[in-house]
Amino acid sequence: MREELEVWQGEAMVTISGREPNTAPCRVWAVTTPRPVVLVRIDFSNDVDGVPQLFTGPASVRLGDGSYDHAVVFS
Repeated sequence: MREELEVWQGEAMVTISGREPNTAPCRVWAVTTPRPVVLVRIDFSNDVDGVPQLFTGPASVRLGDGSYDHAVVFS
């Protein structure tokens, strides 16, 4: 049985190199079985004239009112 533990949920500030920062809903949780792993889901979408744009590569994420930027890679 997969056990999940909610760690944090709220708004994240997503900054992608060369683009304006965007705010997006974010959820952070831990899965304890079969081995401990922390998972992050950011419901991030951006569009240009109504057309969704996909991005892969390095970015930074700031969770809520935090003062620390977390380095991430979107894929």
